[in-house]
Amino acid sequence: MFTYQFPSMSTIVQISISQELFANDLMPIYKLFELIEDTCSRFRSDSELSRLNQQVEKEGNSDIPYCFGS
Repeated sequence: MFTYQFPSMSTIVQISISQELFANDLMPIYKLFELIEDTCSRFRSDSELSRLNQQVEKEGNSDIPYCFGS
């Protein structure tokens, strides 16, 4: 069993995976966390969450769509 840790969303993500699956399955999991963090980051001015917050400030709209585009 192989364990990999990386920081994401103000915590540590730990993934335990068998060696034979490492090459195929670990990178997509890491990329998924990276995508969610980039989309929902309040610290990046180009994130979807930051754009929504700026829109609310300008329009005063309280009907904010979910961070994942629903």
